[in-house]
Amino acid sequence: MNEGSNQYASKRKKRVNRLKKTIISLAFALILLPIFTSIYLVFKVTDLNRTIDSLQDTVDELYSLYPVIERAKAVSEAPKVNSEKEFFDDQDAGFNTMEYVHEPARDKKHKVYLTFDDGPSLYTDEILDILDEYEVEATFFVVGTNCEKYPDMVKDIVERGHSLGMHSYSHKYSEIYSDMDGFVADFEKVDSIVYDICGFHSGLYRFPGGSSNTVNSVNMNDLVTYLKGKDVEYYDWNISSGDGGSGVLSVERLVKNSVSDVEEYGTDIILLHDSYEKPSTVEALPQIIEKILAMEDTEILPITAETVAVHHIK
Repeated sequence: MNEGSNQYASKRKKRVNRLKKTIISLAFALILLPIFTSIYLVFKVTDLNRTIDSLQDTVDELYSLYPVIERAKAVSEAPKVNSEKEFFDDQDAGFNTMEYVHEPARDKKHKVYLTFDDGPSLYTDEILDILDEYEVEATFFVVGTNCEKYPDMVKDIVERGHSLGMHSYSHKYSEIYSDMDGFVADFEKVDSIVYDICGFHSGLYRFPGGSSNTVNSVNMNDLVTYLKGKDVEYYDWNISSGDGGSGVLSVERLVKNSVSDVEEYGTDIILLHDSYEKPSTVEALPQIIEKILAMEDTEILPITAETVAVHHIK
């Protein structure tokens, strides 16, 4: 009996030991599995981030090329005109094939004008601080409804030595360009708001979408004539940062778009936007300024009555 009992006890002990080992192995597996899974996921996430970054670069590249492709297509289908360079308009209004004639570069300094549309906004103070840091002055084409929200920022723009222009009251194309009365009503509202805030009538104007916008229902020359009767000059642009579209371009792309054609003309008017939807424009601004100031015989100025205007329409 003792021998049988001993054998039974031995076998039982072995079974218990095997069970312990199995339990320990399972416990280790349960502990190690999440660890290895986490490590695997970290590598996969890192790889996915690289892929996303690569895709974002590709999207930025394609997005920046889109206006060029559209422009080339439209020009190939449009009647031939005598001009030196095609131009695409503010991207929130659609692309067009209207062209401008610029004066050739002279022996004097290249004059570069940084212009900001759509403000004031939550970023205006930051933009002004950056301009102060580099001791350059710019031009802000403001929207009346935003001036009503941020009147102190409008005053700040002027007090810091920058030029103030008008960019409509509502920025609603369907109202501004519905007919002549619609445009006049909108102009009078923004003109009145600027006067009430600043105490003067601005002589600078920029059409929403540019003078060559494709959404107007009136003859743009009639609107230009109206502005001239008010002693107001309008200013388009011949360099676009590309920040006017619905997408957000990378800082690198914005810088490249803004500076690549500088020095090509005697007068460079660069289109930028002061909008809460365009944070990358604020991030790109220091690099844009630095690259322009590093160019030989080039200066950054605010638009004044003496500035040679860039017009998309003749």
